Amino acid sequence: MRRFPAILLLLLFFIPRMLTADVTALTVVHDGKSVRVPAFLHDGILYCSLSEFAASFSFPTYVNDETRKMEVRIGDARLKIADGNPFVVVVAHQKNVVREVYQLPVDMMRTQVAYYMPVASMLPLLSRVWSKSLLLDRKAPTLTVTTTSRPVARVTGEPSPAGTVTKRPPSTGEAPAAAEA
Repeated sequence: MRRFPAILLLLLFFIPRMLTADVTALTVVHDGKSVRVPAFLHDGILYCSLSEFAASFSFPTYVNDETRKMEVRIGDARLKIADGNPFVVVVAHQKNVVREVYQLPVDMMRTQVAYYMPVASMLPLLSRVWSKSLLLDRKAPTLTVTTTSRPVARVTGEPSPAGTVTKRPPSTGEAPAAAEA
C-alpha cells in the first residue's frame, strides 16, 4: 500500500508531460531581419503559427471561426486551409479559380488562438506561390528566406518523419553507367 501514493505521484507528474507538445519558436530570417514565430513539436513534426508567419510578412489573412477555416494571401494567390484537414487549396486571387490542391502528409492544426502549419511539408508549396527560396534547419529551428532566380525549398537537420512520401526513380535492374573521365 505504501507504493500506491508514490506511483500516483509519479503518474500525476509524468502523464501531463507526455500529453503536451514541446513548445518552442521558429526563427524566420529574411532581408537581414529575424522574427520569432510561435511553434511546437508534435509527434516529431515542427508546426508554426500560420497566423503569425503571415503577419511577419504582412500577408493578409482571413479567419472564419465558425467553419474553422483560414485564408492567407501571398502575391496573386490565396491559400485556403481548414483545421484537421491535410489539403491546401491554392486559388488565383483575381480570377477566383482553383490553381492547385496540395495534400500535406499531416493535417493542419488549430488551437484557440491560431492555426498551425507543418513547416517542412508546407515549404514546397510556399516556395512556389511566394517565389522565394526557403531553407529550414530543423535543429535550430530556423527558416531562411531568400530571393533567387529559381525558388527552392530545402530541409536540413533531422530525417523526414515517418509517413512522409518520397519519390524514387524506377529501378531498371541495370547497374548505373560509369562516368567518363
